[in-house]
Amino acid sequence: MAFTPPFFYDTLNSVDGMIHPSFLHVHDTGLARFFKRYLLQDALSVFKFTLPEWWDADFFRYNLLGVGFVAVINTDRFGVIPMSCSLGGQNVFYRPNKASVANPLIRQRGPLTIGRDCALIKMQPDYSGVAGIVDTYGDLMTLCWQCAAVNILNSHLSYIGEADSKAQAETIKKLYDNIASGIPAVVQRTGSKAGEGLHLLTQNVGQNFIADDVLDVLQKIQAAFRAEIGIPNVQTEKKERLITGEIARGDMFTRSKARMWLDEIRAGMAQSEKMYPDIRGLLGVDFAVEVTDGGSDSINSGAV
Repeated sequence: MAFTPPFFYDTLNSVDGMIHPSFLHVHDTGLARFFKRYLLQDALSVFKFTLPEWWDADFFRYNLLGVGFVAVINTDRFGVIPMSCSLGGQNVFYRPNKASVANPLIRQRGPLTIGRDCALIKMQPDYSGVAGIVDTYGDLMTLCWQCAAVNILNSHLSYIGEADSKAQAETIKKLYDNIASGIPAVVQRTGSKAGEGLHLLTQNVGQNFIADDVLDVLQKIQAAFRAEIGIPNVQTEKKERLITGEIARGDMFTRSKARMWLDEIRAGMAQSEKMYPDIRGLLGVDFAVEVTDGGSDSINSGAV
């Protein structure tokens, strides 16, 4: 088995930074994780689930949407529960037919056969979740936020200090620190020339200020992500003469992928209820917000 060497970020940056600009390394930064955490919550908000009371709803939702699937198994200690798993094997259609659960509190003998020893609830036909979508849009939003922050910083007014001695230079620094920190009244010694030694470096900061445009792009990226996951009618720009029919068609477009996910989840829930009478009638999924196109989505809340 191959193991990943224990390289830390500074070593990786020293190598990879020679090929790619360092500022593009946003994938696993704290800011990227911030955006991705809340983008994932946007995805979780698309569906509302009906689950047995002994199931951990957060565990179920994060595994189903984040990873893409959960196994439903019958245990001697906890009853019928959902559990994260890995998939393996293949049937005649090259689809996985085995699920392995690794939990120290659950006794399991070898891989479970899907459809016989366990049921599988998946989100997408290819067994993936929304992690790829979240990563892609989260990285884009991180780049925009970094760009806006750097632009705002570079748009600060700059000053040049002139001093005849080190003591006078320290006085000028302290004077500027107090002003920049927001102190409304800064007092200096009578006759001091510290204030006279501070000169404004003239720059056309307005010409280079693009932070507001970048933040508009950030909102558009977030709107595009929400359209990807099925949150409809998110308009960052109002078009003239936008008619109701156009809005409805846009809503239908954003819901097309989410409806496929809904069908996949319902199929897995139906298989789970068929295998385990203990949870029969206790599983359901629906859109959290109803969208119509002049008619109805024909979705019965709580019904598989």
